[in-house]
Amino acid sequence: MCRGIRVDDEFSILCGRIWIRNRNLVQLFASFQLIVVLISFAQHAFSIAHFGKIFHCSFNETSHTDANFLKHDVIIFDFGLFHELIQVQECIANYLDGGYMRCLWCIGQAIALICALVITFNCS
Repeated sequence: MCRGIRVDDEFSILCGRIWIRNRNLVQLFASFQLIVVLISFAQHAFSIAHFGKIFHCSFNETSHTDANFLKHDVIIFDFGLFHELIQVQECIANYLDGGYMRCLWCIGQAIALICALVITFNCS
């Protein structure tokens, strides 16, 4: 029978049997977060290169097939919910500030995650 998860200083114990170093968990979760942040930042780079806007996110984009990459806001998980609820035509980040703070957040978060990964890989 599984007892759940117990977190100690050095290890986390799953179901009372599986021991995982906390450093490995941090590396796994930070790597996944870094991938998501880099995809989100790539949306900004793509938007600037193709549309000249910091974040060109539109749910009803039919004229550009390249815009499918920008139909969803990966960070805010805006996959059309606000479009259905309040009939907005763009991602919610565009309504807040045009996507500038989202872009800066991606840069800051990527730096923080890279620093965390460097420290966990180099720390003994």
